Amino acid sequence: MPLVFLERFEHDIALDEETKKLLGRGSHDSHTRSRRAATADSRNLWPRGVVPYAFDSRSAYTLAQQAIILQSIRHWEKHTCLTFLPKKDGDRNYVVFYKGSC
Repeated sequence: MPLVFLERFEHDIALDEETKKLLGRGSHDSHTRSRRAATADSRNLWPRGVVPYAFDSRSAYTLAQQAIILQSIRHWEKHTCLTFLPKKDGDRNYVVFYKGSC
């Protein structure tokens, strides 16, 4: 079961408190950019570069909208070392595509 967060980072990204602290900002600082860097801490990496994902069941994405998201996922896979796979029952950490407004 995914964690539920009431506040969103950059309007659409749910972060837990620990991640907010690691980024050095809270959810209300979405209009300022900070210096970014890759992490050497393996606890913050997706195991084997695999990112499980799911579509939020309450969001009611159309097939066309899902296709656009999947096209974007393929772009990330092409340009990074990440692989996105549909979430399995045993996955504890995963990305949820949530349909909301900015």
